[in-house]
Amino acid sequence: MTSKRPTEKELLKGLDERTSHSDELTQPLPQELTPLARLKGSVKRYDRPTDPVWDEWFDSEGRATEDLMTERLVGRERFARLIEDSGGIWLLPEVLNFLKFTESEVRDRLNRNELLAFTIGPQSLGFPRFQFDDENRCVIVGVKPFLEETASWDPVSQIRFLLVPYQPESNGETPLDLLQRGETDRALELARLYLEQRP
Repeated sequence: MTSKRPTEKELLKGLDERTSHSDELTQPLPQELTPLARLKGSVKRYDRPTDPVWDEWFDSEGRATEDLMTERLVGRERFARLIEDSGGIWLLPEVLNFLKFTESEVRDRLNRNELLAFTIGPQSLGFPRFQFDDENRCVIVGVKPFLEETASWDPVSQIRFLLVPYQPESNGETPLDLLQRGETDRALELARLYLEQRP
């Protein structure tokens, strides 16, 4: 015995903008989903949630390309080398011991742009070692004005700016060198110029 297939008119009978719940009755086809919706449930963890991942990782068709993946991997390796060459990082316990602060005091200074840190895990922060003055057991003087000037940047961009030579063809000096010598105004001037030139 064959069952009669309902007509479109019969299916739509009694439905209007207040009584229809088609989104609860049907499942969208894969091609109807956005690129991020298709990824739902497949991404286990991303260690740096503030990084601009999606617009760099996906091409115009919403698929990751091998070139972009390779470029991003190279970028991470280059960033890791920059950090390592500048003295590495401290984790929160080391910063607490060095500055003789409580955890809440350190987090308060992070919020006030007095310390620089970036996410290295789900609940871990890395504090670049270069921002600390070993002799006086404090943060170098130029860090706070630099972080205030570049508050709209993400921490990774701030770190890269400080560690990359601004005139590599000459003496290879970095904005961090300027901050460590007390030439804060010059470093801030370079930061403003860099911000103006960014796309």
